[in-house]
Amino acid sequence: MAALYEIGRALNSTLEPDEVLDLILGMILDLFQADAGSIMLIQDDHLRIRRARGLSPEVVEKTRVPLGQGIAGWVAQTGEMLLLNGRIEDPRFRNLVPRQDEISSSLCTPLRSRKGVIGVMMVRRAGAKRFSRSQLDFFASVADQASLALENARLFQSEQERSRQLALEQQKFRAIFRDMADGVLVVDHGGGVTHINDAARRLLGLHQEEIGTPLPDLLPHLPLNVVRQAASEPGEIFEADIKLPSDAGNTVLRVTATSLEADPVAPEGLVLLLHDVTERVRVERMKSEFLSAISHELKTPLTTVSGFLELMLNREYDRSRQEQYLSISLAEAQRLQRLIEDLLTLSRLESGQFRLQPAPVFFDQLAASVLAGFSERYPGFHFELRVEGELPPLEADGDLLIQVLVNLVSNSVKYSPDGGDIRVLVRGEAQGIRVSVEDQGIGIPRDKIPFVFDRFYRVDNSLTRRTGGTGLGLANARYIVEGHGGTIWAESPVEKGSRFTFVLPCKRNEVGESEA
Repeated sequence: MAALYEIGRALNSTLEPDEVLDLILGMILDLFQADAGSIMLIQDDHLRIRRARGLSPEVVEKTRVPLGQGIAGWVAQTGEMLLLNGRIEDPRFRNLVPRQDEISSSLCTPLRSRKGVIGVMMVRRAGAKRFSRSQLDFFASVADQASLALENARLFQSEQERSRQLALEQQKFRAIFRDMADGVLVVDHGGGVTHINDAARRLLGLHQEEIGTPLPDLLPHLPLNVVRQAASEPGEIFEADIKLPSDAGNTVLRVTATSLEADPVAPEGLVLLLHDVTERVRVERMKSEFLSAISHELKTPLTTVSGFLELMLNREYDRSRQEQYLSISLAEAQRLQRLIEDLLTLSRLESGQFRLQPAPVFFDQLAASVLAGFSERYPGFHFELRVEGELPPLEADGDLLIQVLVNLVSNSVKYSPDGGDIRVLVRGEAQGIRVSVEDQGIGIPRDKIPFVFDRFYRVDNSLTRRTGGTGLGLANARYIVEGHGGTIWAESPVEKGSRFTFVLPCKRNEVGESEA
């Protein structure tokens, strides 16, 4: 008993599986005065040698003993301990492990866990001294101690691996939680914030520790009771858009909430995902306004043309009146044609299906011809062309550049209700030309300037609503300029007019080369 106690105490001194195996083998060899021995564990229905003395490393590495074969295989399969003395004639116990020494006596006993046999433990002698039956019984008792130590070591190792995997998953979660582009808030059953990521802090404009803060303090426009009710059922989610005031206007957040459940009967709290949909809402609003504007812009000339044609069909008019009605109808038809061309041009430019037709362009002459047409149509304005420096040769699509200049000057006319000066400045530079269109109109609010070149965008003011338009002209201008490898931007001191500038390089960029 004292020996078993010492064995148990020694084996309990470590929980590392390899150290336990070394201790077991060393102790049984000393305790039973054996010449050699081994510990084999079951893996994939075979016994593999995990620790051995008296066998070469090559034998240890390559040995695989099928269950039921040889001494170790028989013990592992039957679960019975075995004492063998003298020459072994039983075919069940044929030697499966090559060795140089001659075995005269051996003990072999199974190692067990709660799930069954996990391996075998064996010692052997090569001399005249034989093992006894009492030693076999003691060997079995030692095996029980060894099995318990191995099981504890395995459980410890499994727990360590589980803890390592859990720590790894937590690390992954923290990294994902921290680096998500969307904001994430976790609140407890009382509505207090328990977790918040950097994106949520940024979206909500927070600059301090918010853990423990009630959710209504952070999102006052979010009805917490309604969210809880909507997300209370398993698998159900709550989704709504809320507006938060910001320096640049309202920020629109799409809030998606779901319950945090450890127990479905009593949810622990809520997980809220915050996604910034401000831009999406703005684009949707622009599309809606565009559809409304385009419907009006298409309907107006069609109504005019239809009305005058109907009059001329149903009534007799003198020649001058007919010419007047036909001229108005022709102008409206041409306006409708320009609108349709704007739409088609934008579509082709956006999809890259527009081929530039490069040719030498003399921009001073091009600008002069454009302004001459505006001078005749708008006598209430003074159009001025100023050319500075020597203009380098420009290879570009002249028709498209005319469209750019026409769109910019038209924009200046539209937003200068009191008339005034509209000046086009063309300046030669080392790498190309710089063109600016300046007016004395109402200007553009600073926060609207980043959007003026977006398709469908129109600055929301009373003049815009009166003048109509589709918001396509500046978008077309941007695509054309960028298709030539240039850049375009806007500047506008409020109520002091606007300045639109674009720069074109001397050599045409190949971006616009894709075939239609």
